Formats: sequence, C-alpha cells, structure tokens
Amino acid sequence: MGRLYPELQQAGAEVFVVIPGKPERAKRYREIVGLPFAVLADPGGAVYREYAVGRWMLGLLRQSAVVVIDTAGNIVHRQVVDSPGGMEPMDDVLDRVRQLQQSEGTGDASTSGK
Repeated sequence: MGRLYPELQQAGAEVFVVIPGKPERAKRYREIVGLPFAVLADPGGAVYREYAVGRWMLGLLRQSAVVVIDTAGNIVHRQVVDSPGGMEPMDDVLDRVRQLQQSEGTGDASTSGK
C-alpha cells in the first residue's frame, strides 16, 4: 500500500492502517514498516468489530482487511482475509478508488487497511 500511496492520494483517497493495541505500538509499527501514512491504534478492538474483521488460527491471529468508504460513509469495497498474502493486489484497490472518484465527481474516499 505504501508503494501506491502517492497515487491513492492523487485519486482523492485518505489511507490509514488500524492495528490492535496501544498508540505506542501503532507508532512503532509505522516506523518499523516505514509507512508514509497514519497507523491508528484500536486498543479495545472496536474498529475491528465495526467492520467485522475477526480472528483465525484458533483466535490467535487477527484477520486483515481493506475497506474503501465513499464520501457519504458507505462501504463500497471490503475484503477480509486470514493472511495479508491473500489480499487482492493494491493496484486493483487503486482502480476501485479511481472508479469511485469518477462516479462521485469529487473523489474523496478513505482506504483503510487493518
């Protein structure tokens, strides 16, 4: 996602990652991975529950998700997988954001990776 961040911004998307845990953990994750966008903490798991992103492997691991939300707050694309390796290519997500921009006329969309 970091590789396509400039293009996602240009298409009007806001990009951020949500991870479980405290803000300090989110800050460390962003620094270690070298992400150019915000990493937000979800200490109580409310965001994960809101977007139906659960656990797998006997509840030991969190699922990963990409969610695209339009300017009206509607989920227009959602993919939840057990392993980040199973995610669709981010180029496809970028194409969805561009399509959304064209259909809305203004093109602001939030792209959330959890």
